Amino acid sequence: MKPTQLTTDKVMKEWKEIRKLGPDDQTMGQFYDKIEAFLSSSLSQATTEAREEMLVKLNNSLRKHKCNIRLGTKDQSAINTVIKTVKAEARGEIERVWAMPSRWTFTIKPIKRLLEQEKILGLYKQGKWIDPFAGYNSPADLTNDKDPKAPTDFHLDALEFLKQQKGKFDGCLYDPPYSFRQAKKYGSTGFNRQDYWAKIKDEIVRLIKPGGKVISFGWNSNGVGKSRGFEIKRIMLVVHGGSRNDTIVTVELASLNKLSSKGRKA
Repeated sequence: MKPTQLTTDKVMKEWKEIRKLGPDDQTMGQFYDKIEAFLSSSLSQATTEAREEMLVKLNNSLRKHKCNIRLGTKDQSAINTVIKTVKAEARGEIERVWAMPSRWTFTIKPIKRLLEQEKILGLYKQGKWIDPFAGYNSPADLTNDKDPKAPTDFHLDALEFLKQQKGKFDGCLYDPPYSFRQAKKYGSTGFNRQDYWAKIKDEIVRLIKPGGKVISFGWNSNGVGKSRGFEIKRIMLVVHGGSRNDTIVTVELASLNKLSSKGRKA
């Protein structure tokens, strides 16, 4: 998929807006996270030729406005992180980061940052997202979880929830139980059948717009799959240390002529 033609002038205009916010009513950590999310999002959408020009101008702006927005050496660190990420994506490399484990996927710091970079949450949130296994902290717009205590819009079996949806979505967060043992906690016998998961993925494909995204979380990088018209854009391994399994995050893009769940062009 070709990158969006994002001009340097447009990026600099957006950068001026984020500078106006300043760190006064938020922690410095939150402010730096917004800067990094902005840089990553902007650079990942730019053509290779435009990236160097943007980096030069952004870096000059950081130095020029260092005093009035009270930014320190973390600025260069953020830019270096973004450059590394963009280059890794361009080469098809896998990102590998360390983070403390958490029962709630979306509270893990590198995953939260990825969701900001993919414009699912934060200052530059875009589009409408759906989450069939939302849990307690999903940033999706339409959420479901079988746990009746979860703060979600629906409390249905995930497959039934997806089948009921009629509209189209810009993306799906797919964070199911990572093993059959975990799945048993939901009390559904269907979870131990492979066809159950295949049907869920078919329903996700039906609901996602051409050009939309599916971000999958688990212990593998299978995602929705190329056979369903999706192409992997990004993989991030979140290492938790010790004997714990890594959390694998897979970002996939739906082809503009993506396949339907029956194998025909949608």
